[in-house]
Amino acid sequence: MQHRQQGMTQEIAAAKSAISTRTARRIEQSNILPRTKADRDWRTREDPLEAVWETELVVLLNAKPELTPITLLEHLQAHYPDQYDQRVLRTLQRRVKQWKALHGPEKEVIFRQQAQAGLQGFSDFTHPDSPVTIKQQL
Repeated sequence: MQHRQQGMTQEIAAAKSAISTRTARRIEQSNILPRTKADRDWRTREDPLEAVWETELVVLLNAKPELTPITLLEHLQAHYPDQYDQRVLRTLQRRVKQWKALHGPEKEVIFRQQAQAGLQGFSDFTHPDSPVTIKQQL
């Protein structure tokens, strides 16, 4: 719509938006704007981990935050045979990633420093009688 408002033809506006001309025509003739994923706030299917997420998996993650989603899936498969298969793994990966971001341990911050020979001087803020030169061999 922005391209059309700038005076471009239907074909050029559709090409710049990476949609077909027919779709652009349908959108322009419609009074309703197309939905985006952000507009949807409901689940499209039942949560497969609803029964065990808070009661078991969060407890395990609080005890050992380094547990991986694969380890948690193996735990579920051992305790609930034939109930959790490999299709749950991606859901579990997303859920664990979100949990670690919100409730997991703090990550260590590292500022890497590369000291290049000859660019920085070494001094302890005294006045030496004879300067010391440190050569780095590559």
